[in-house]
Amino acid sequence: MLNPRGSTRSRRTVGKVPVAQPTAAGYSGWVPPLVLALSLAISAAGVPQAASEPEPEPAQAPIGGADAKPASTPPPMGGWREDLGLGLHSTTFWSHEDHHYTFHSLSFGYGSSWGSRGPFVHLTGLFPQQGREDGRVYALSPYYRLRYGGDLLTGFQWRWRAWDSVETETGAGVHALFLALKGIPGYRDFSASPLGLGGDAVLRWRTGHALGSWPLTVGLYGSAALDLYDPIHGDDLRHGFTFRTGVQIGLAQGGKQ
Repeated sequence: MLNPRGSTRSRRTVGKVPVAQPTAAGYSGWVPPLVLALSLAISAAGVPQAASEPEPEPAQAPIGGADAKPASTPPPMGGWREDLGLGLHSTTFWSHEDHHYTFHSLSFGYGSSWGSRGPFVHLTGLFPQQGREDGRVYALSPYYRLRYGGDLLTGFQWRWRAWDSVETETGAGVHALFLALKGIPGYRDFSASPLGLGGDAVLRWRTGHALGSWPLTVGLYGSAALDLYDPIHGDDLRHGFTFRTGVQIGLAQGGKQ
């Protein structure tokens, strides 16, 4: 039965409360609840409903990455170098009387130098072990109760960097040597003191450790000298050669490049 006002809705009575029923004309009364339900479902599903403002791009890391370490500064070449060395020492010389002497010694030395261009001094204590006279080789201990000597080389050195933590030092200057052998009863004493010119070379590594503020170094050393005069024996020395080589440990003080 039609509604007196022309509505397409019909009514039925459930008890005393009239209940509205949808008709074939449509579901206009149900649209808002459906839209609301769909909106809530879309929000819960995480689907963006509107375009948001673009997020700022992250700042680019510096070249080499965020964890890139700054370039290390090479160690300076200036300052003091103080070294202690252990090695071998040999000296050989000829007299005007055509005698030829050679002595081999254990050595313990001290070296010091200043600056990338500056003075140096090497002092070496000698403990002679073997001698050679005119081709005959002798162990010295059976014939000499006391055996000692010393070697001095001092002059001007140049120091430069070979690699990042490795430096080279070369120098030239005057050379002096003395040997003293005190014979047992029945054998004469022997001594020599050749003088001349010499040069040396040092290869030094920084270990990465330090003693206080002084970096610790290890290295190799070698020297050679030409001897031309012996003041103790007058003009008896014709010429001679001295060689020294070994390993060393030392300290390096910083300074200007």
